Amino acid sequence: MEGSSQMPIYKKIIDYIEKCIKNGVYIRGGAIPSEQELCEMFQCSRMTVRKALDELVSTGILFKAQGKGAFVSTIEYDRLYSLKGFTQIMKEQGYEASSEVLSFEQVPASDEIARKLRIIEGDMVYSLARIRKASGVALSIEQVYLPAIELPDLEKYEFSTCSLYETMEREYGLRIERAVQTINTVEVTGEQAQILFQKDQGVALRSFSIGYDKNSKPIEYEIALYNGYKYSIDVIINN
Repeated sequence: MEGSSQMPIYKKIIDYIEKCIKNGVYIRGGAIPSEQELCEMFQCSRMTVRKALDELVSTGILFKAQGKGAFVSTIEYDRLYSLKGFTQIMKEQGYEASSEVLSFEQVPASDEIARKLRIIEGDMVYSLARIRKASGVALSIEQVYLPAIELPDLEKYEFSTCSLYETMEREYGLRIERAVQTINTVEVTGEQAQILFQKDQGVALRSFSIGYDKNSKPIEYEIALYNGYKYSIDVIINN
């Protein structure tokens, strides 16, 4: 297979599957090769293949059906319609927007985050986790990653009360002009289920989004869980 001999095999598998999806070899909603077929293609163990598939599932590119294999996620679209940010959207709909910050810190970028933001693994990123609320009701749990080099001293801002997007534009001249979002469903349990559903488990909408500036440079990677009973997503399709 193509790729640097220095690249771990599981990353080669990830790159191969992503390229096949991009080029239309594997279509949305369609199955990808079985674990055994991938083992034979890459001359590797089933454990290595599963590591690659698990990462692709965790980022929303694939989903698994028990006993049937792995499939390409069915929904991906340009999020051009909702780049206003949560705070502005809630205000326009007559709700009071608020956020509860769960954590806000600088961390080294993992391989996954580095690939999404096109930075080097280990580069520092801001990690911001928040519960987003409308008039006191929890709608989503968001985990956002931002390249620290682009946003020096971002930690001095209090994002339980101010808008991240407005701060990025006003203080740093950074504006998200376009985003690509992948959405699937996932069963949530434990603390996340209690936050979103006030019970021990539930099915949430899970969104993976990469936001780009005017130069098509990624400046935000967001993973979010939404309460599907209280949150809907409109998709506008133009020919």
